[in-house]
Amino acid sequence: MVAFFHRERSQWPVVARRVLYFLFPYALIFLSCVIVLYRWLSPLLQWDSIVDLPSHYIRSYLLNYSLSEGIIYPRWFSSLYYGYGYPLLLFTPPIPVYIISAFSLFNDSFILFSIKLVGLFSAIIGGIGAYRFVSRYRDTNAGIICALLYVSSPYPFIANLLARGALPESIALGALPWVLYFTTQLLHSGAFSRKYFTLSVISVSFVLLTHNISSFIYLFLCAIILIHYIIFFSRSLRHAILLFLVIICVLVCSILFSSFYLIDSILFLSYVQNDLASNLFHSESPRFFGPAPSFGANVTSVFDFQPQHIYSELLNDRAVPFHGAIFVATFLCALISIVLHRSSKSILYIQFVFCGIITFIIFMNTYLSESIWNSIPFLKFVQFPWRLHGPAYLLSAFVISLAWPGSPSSPVRATHSWNSLLTSLTRYFSIVFVFIIV
Repeated sequence: MVAFFHRERSQWPVVARRVLYFLFPYALIFLSCVIVLYRWLSPLLQWDSIVDLPSHYIRSYLLNYSLSEGIIYPRWFSSLYYGYGYPLLLFTPPIPVYIISAFSLFNDSFILFSIKLVGLFSAIIGGIGAYRFVSRYRDTNAGIICALLYVSSPYPFIANLLARGALPESIALGALPWVLYFTTQLLHSGAFSRKYFTLSVISVSFVLLTHNISSFIYLFLCAIILIHYIIFFSRSLRHAILLFLVIICVLVCSILFSSFYLIDSILFLSYVQNDLASNLFHSESPRFFGPAPSFGANVTSVFDFQPQHIYSELLNDRAVPFHGAIFVATFLCALISIVLHRSSKSILYIQFVFCGIITFIIFMNTYLSESIWNSIPFLKFVQFPWRLHGPAYLLSAFVISLAWPGSPSSPVRATHSWNSLLTSLTRYFSIVFVFIIV
């Protein structure tokens, strides 16, 4: 009996190490998101001066009131527009406001705290999705590098939350890696996995019900990526047609699943202020390194606790030079990573597809693409060319991490010692700090 308990006790450190190694990437992503968004979580955040944030607060407050009255899905909010009312959920995707209400426990006192939690969790979910996608092709270290690069990028979560208050767009960017992960897993499984088919439909529907413009942009880019996946990974023409039909079925099922919102929003599209949405913001030419007055002084405010949000000059110009510089630098790092670290043929093909999409996004953010923006009327609804920066940063993180040199399958070295664990923590967090400072 003593020998039995001694043998069981000897196994406890092994189990503890396995649990630690399993939780290590997720805990690291969580801590990185807290570090990157500490200004967002600060009680000194002047939330009412962030562009879109007050509107999300008001919508959540009105939804909580409707839910308290027993109206689960209100079509009309009579308190808006000076008491004339407005069919808010007829044109505005419902998922962000419902998530905020759920996090606030349907209590008006916790709405602001809920908004901050939703912004934080959007970055965490996006980082975990990026980690899962890359670790599918490479090791755990590469997945962690991808997650850290994505959550610390300037646009997806930092600028969207702290400068624009674009909570729905941040949630959509958090769901984007999962759309790519589930759909590619579905293709790799031979298109016969019910699990990944269901998860693909749920993830695509989630994006459709989160942000109107982002869903159009992100799903279009995902379609391009999946078409290249089908071309490269299909075994024959018949298999390629089968995979293509499966992706079409995923899209159709997702549209049907979210039809309770999409049908009304399309039928009543003529009642939305289309001229305001398409012309007011698109009156200028696309610029990638446009001027932004006193922008350099605002970068230092990332590291202090003054009650002012960062990037206060962001919306004074359609493009931000800081974003453009980081964007091009990330893309150059991706190209250098491909040259220095040769990967397998399949990974190399994925990297070149991603680099091609990033190159196209860079082109669409320059004066050279002005004729394209003006000749295709539907592109005017994108409003801002720098909306494309979100998926571009994700693809750049994919390319860099997929080219990461070979490393052990666990997030620490094979010795499984505490020194190696501390070394890995230092290495990963240095990437976050360097990327923020740059």
